[in-house]
Amino acid sequence: MRSNKLLIKFSVIFIGAFLGLFILEVSLHFYTIKDLWGLSRIAMGERLTDCQVKDARLHHKLIRSCVGVLKAKEYETEIATNSFGFRDDDIRAKDSKIFRVLIVGDSFAEGWGVEITERFDTIAEKILDDAMGGDKVDIINTGTRSYSPILELEFLKENVGKLKPDLVIAFFDLSDLHDDYYYGGWKRYFRMKEDLGFGTDTFVEVWPPPEPPLTTFLLKSRLFQVVHSEVGTEILNRRKKLTRTNLSWDISLFAKANDWENFDKSWNLNIANLNLIGDFLKTKSIDYAVTVVPRGNYIDAKEWDSGREALGIERQKLYEPRPIDTIMEELGKSGIATLELYNPLRQSNVFPLYYPFDGHWTIDGHKIVGDELARFLANKIDGND
Repeated sequence: MRSNKLLIKFSVIFIGAFLGLFILEVSLHFYTIKDLWGLSRIAMGERLTDCQVKDARLHHKLIRSCVGVLKAKEYETEIATNSFGFRDDDIRAKDSKIFRVLIVGDSFAEGWGVEITERFDTIAEKILDDAMGGDKVDIINTGTRSYSPILELEFLKENVGKLKPDLVIAFFDLSDLHDDYYYGGWKRYFRMKEDLGFGTDTFVEVWPPPEPPLTTFLLKSRLFQVVHSEVGTEILNRRKKLTRTNLSWDISLFAKANDWENFDKSWNLNIANLNLIGDFLKTKSIDYAVTVVPRGNYIDAKEWDSGREALGIERQKLYEPRPIDTIMEELGKSGIATLELYNPLRQSNVFPLYYPFDGHWTIDGHKIVGDELARFLANKIDGND
């Protein structure tokens, strides 16, 4: 009799645990770590009346013709999208006399922290129109929070024919180190490369190596993904070792892993994806350029100070621009034009250029980037004339 009661108790515990794990597994198919990060930002004071929706191909995108509000500790700005779903003015018909520039990137390109009228592309467009005596340049900004090169390529593949740009500029944020791994890694790169008809070769080393077969199989479970990534990342970070696990999970490795072994190789996926964008645009006869967005910790010890702590990035420290140099050097080897922002921001005598907690550019930061973009485009346009 007693053994039957124990069996019943054990069965109830087992079934309860199984159902709990099943519910958690199903839930994780609808809510990802990006959602958890969003909740953490809310806990730190951010309020987003959002214009964002999930998307099967792009992970997420902005809703068309939507009006929302982004309220952070340091600012409150309107989030309004046009009929294409970009945080920009409505897009006019293509005019062959006007040089059209298409901006792709993440929240730095989208302009978190400023209104559209204060954003770098609006500033650059006005400078060029004033200097050239009229409506000569049309800059379309498609920046979307958390986008990285692989998502930007997905976006371009679908939309570049509709938008007909003369030049595409990718704003590469250093957190893209994590994002490209998170949004599919090397597997997605090779799938995209084949879809575009470019074969499977890549000029950079495929690094880090794949996970062992058993781990790869178990990673099909979302619950195992979360546990493996959380525990694995903690262990790997303490050992200062880079693998696909912590690169896919820890968004701040771009700064924390600066002196770890194989740090330079960890950027190979980003470099491969940036080059793949260039290869695709070349088939469309569209010019291409890349700019690396320096985070505040590379510009001044006091820039983006209080917000670093939450990501485990050291406060009051000026970091060496090793990742910026790595990306710029590799793009130069590929013959890809680059817009250099590090030195103009570093040499500024106006601060702050980044919000202390949020870490995005302030209005003054956008002014410097707008000036540099205008100078870069003026040279491009003169070269095309």
